[in-house]
Amino acid sequence: TFFLLTFCDRRVSENTVKKQLSIMAWVIVIITMIFTVVNLVMYIISVGFNVDFSESQYFYGMVDGQLGGIYNPNTGATINYISCIISLLLYKFQNKNKKLLIVNAVLQLLCFSLVQSRGAWICILAYTVICILFIVPIEHANFFKSFIVRLGVCFVICIMLLTCSVVTRRVLSNITVKLSQIEGWSDEEHNIKVERKHKNNDSVEEFSTGRSVLWKVGFTAYKDKPILGIGYRTIDDEFSKHLSEWQYKNSANGGLHNVYITVLVASGAVGLMLFVIFLISIIIKVLNLLITDNVPQYVKCLVAFIPVFLIGELAESRIMFGTNILAVLFWIAIGYTLYFSKGDKRNGKCNCTGI
Repeated sequence: TFFLLTFCDRRVSENTVKKQLSIMAWVIVIITMIFTVVNLVMYIISVGFNVDFSESQYFYGMVDGQLGGIYNPNTGATINYISCIISLLLYKFQNKNKKLLIVNAVLQLLCFSLVQSRGAWICILAYTVICILFIVPIEHANFFKSFIVRLGVCFVICIMLLTCSVVTRRVLSNITVKLSQIEGWSDEEHNIKVERKHKNNDSVEEFSTGRSVLWKVGFTAYKDKPILGIGYRTIDDEFSKHLSEWQYKNSANGGLHNVYITVLVASGAVGLMLFVIFLISIIIKVLNLLITDNVPQYVKCLVAFIPVFLIGELAESRIMFGTNILAVLFWIAIGYTLYFSKGDKRNGKCNCTGI
């Protein structure tokens, strides 16, 4: 599967690859902008409703102070930060439609702030840190002083992002309340919660937003077949046996919410070992590209998404055993990373895999 997913045609010129990346970036920007406008409208007019699926309910809109919109909060927040970063990259590397790109970046940040996904916050802060440490040029003769300056810049920008997010939620909630008064809605009918709902304890379950319960079920099932695993589809059967009906309907539909535990349980120690070896080989290539001086800046910005994805997968399970837009973006990013990692050896040479 790794060989199939990491196709890298080295016959393609770098200019062709740049055009491909530009087209994909604009497709992502336009589609996510439309989705985000819909989500913000749902928030402002306080739209929320349930849709019944076969064995569960899916909530659209705002719930417990957390904006899901037309997709679930964790997916939505991930799409928001990816679209925002891509807009900023296009703004820097292309000289067209810059106003549209700024509008999209602002819209994505507004939506991202309302979603309040802790996992996505870790990812956007991680991307910020990687960019400042490895990509943004900060000239200084002394390496140690340059590194200290970069760390200081990281700290300031991260604090600014967190502060702006809180202010954004407060402002939008006030606007929504004012609109409700104009429309004549009562406070009971239009109760806007600024902060997402939390449990009143500091347990592991609260910190992991319930994921630790799922992980325990996974490790319990793993003990039965530690070498080759129980198979991905069998994980759902284990959930139905060990979780309450409420836990199953509200959490288990998202799987184990950790790709590394998912691979371990589904494919055993053998599968996890192969997965980790593969990821280490990719991370080595990513680091080489990040620290090499003559690598174009847009390439470094692209490969920086890979470690951020892998950090995010500590709380999600999206890049393996399934097809979704985030998995597609992850594997496309790896394919292009492998293309650029070939350096001068890639031109004019065909290879069915970049590994």
